[in-house]
Amino acid sequence: MLGQHVAALPAFLSLALRLGSVATEPTFEDVLRHLKRGVDTSTWRHMLLQLEVDRAWQATSEAVTFEPHIADAPTRADLRIRASRTFLVETTSLSRSRADRRWERLEHELWLRIQGIQATTGTLIDVEMTADMDVEVIEAWLVEIERAAGDTARDLPAIVPSAVGQASIRRDRAGDSGSTFHGGLRTTDGWFRLARTLVEKARQSKGEEPVWLRVDALDGFFQLTEWPSMSWPDRLTRLSDATSYALKGADHLAGLVLSSSKGVALGETNAAQVDNRFDAANGTGVRRLVAPHVARETAIIPLGPAATEEQNAWADAYSAEPAWLDEDLGLVGLPPLAEIVGAPS
Repeated sequence: MLGQHVAALPAFLSLALRLGSVATEPTFEDVLRHLKRGVDTSTWRHMLLQLEVDRAWQATSEAVTFEPHIADAPTRADLRIRASRTFLVETTSLSRSRADRRWERLEHELWLRIQGIQATTGTLIDVEMTADMDVEVIEAWLVEIERAAGDTARDLPAIVPSAVGQASIRRDRAGDSGSTFHGGLRTTDGWFRLARTLVEKARQSKGEEPVWLRVDALDGFFQLTEWPSMSWPDRLTRLSDATSYALKGADHLAGLVLSSSKGVALGETNAAQVDNRFDAANGTGVRRLVAPHVARETAIIPLGPAATEEQNAWADAYSAEPAWLDEDLGLVGLPPLAEIVGAPS
């Protein structure tokens, strides 16, 4: 999609350059070996996060190693960072819940059925979803919609209500702008799902070395919870309290880096309007326009005073992320992204 999708080229270039930068790193061989066996979504996300953490610490660490053994444990961590002290990093992505995926699938199937009814009856049907969907209820509703739309003797427009929403049916006339479909509003208890993930990663990484958890929340945490409506001080306080409570007793953990991952933000091209950073003792919040129409939001939560220096290093790294790609392009003799896509620099 390099020629059609504005976010694809910077993502592709970043991946290629980061893979190139670790090509001669002996400890990356195990990661590469797993990739060559076949890549599913989980493996792909895991590799991207490992490369991202490596890039974030290039400027402030003495060495980064991949897949290091955890002392006195049968497992491995994802990275070991040697900076002012040595610590491990465990990476993971929090995927969408099964309920969310089910909801999306059913909505898609419902809309396809509605389009079929429109095509055979010459009507336009506006759908408004209001509640979660039971398959039997939906089927009964579709029967009523099809009956109403196909009844040529019936006066239209007409409304067909249901426990899951309502459908407004009207005749398809010349010049009409077409029908609409509004899915149901989804909210999620992202705090609970995040806490469950943190507890599991804490158990897996237990050992003598300090560990930072690097989590990408791809489940709507940054979009579908109360997070967007909160100020940065409130966000950090809530996240710090929740993290400390969930990880009570996990003394080997140094902190949490929680990110929205790089997401498409269509229309966002002015860093002055997007960029923001808030520093506090209980954490740091960073929002950056990584590339035109691509943004990331990150929260860094230290778990104790020993992690303050690393908190600042994480925050500085993600604050500087918009410059990573052009810096990496320069290292291999290529021009900045703006020149590659033909835009003014």
